Amino acid sequence: PIAGPGVKVMLVYDPKVNYPESQNQILFGQPMRAVLESKCIVDADGKTKSYRVWPSGEVATGESKQWQDAYAKALKLPLPAVIVSDGKGSVNSYEGTLPATVAEFQKLIEKASK
Repeated sequence: PIAGPGVKVMLVYDPKVNYPESQNQILFGQPMRAVLESKCIVDADGKTKSYRVWPSGEVATGESKQWQDAYAKALKLPLPAVIVSDGKGSVNSYEGTLPATVAEFQKLIEKASK
C-alpha cells in the first residue's frame, strides 16, 4: 500500500503505448478524475487529492517520499499499473495491472473506500 491513512491511488502508464479507449478513460477521462477527487483523501499540503497519474519516466523528486515510493513500486509492475491503497494494507488494497474497463477500476476504488 501507499504509506499513510486513507484512500490513495497511483497510476503509471507508458506514454509511447496507445492504450485501448477504456483504459484511456481511466487514465485521462474527466469522469474518473471526478471519482478520484471524491474518494481520495487530501494530501499533507491540505489541498491536493491523494492520487497521481504519471507517465513512466516522470521525475518525482519534487513529490513527497510516499509518492516517490509508490511510483517506484508501480514501475516494477506491468504497465499500465495501478496501486489503490486503503491506507491499512488490507485485502481492500490492490497493486497490479490497470483493469481493462472503467467499471472494474471503479470497483477497486469502491473496495478501498470501505
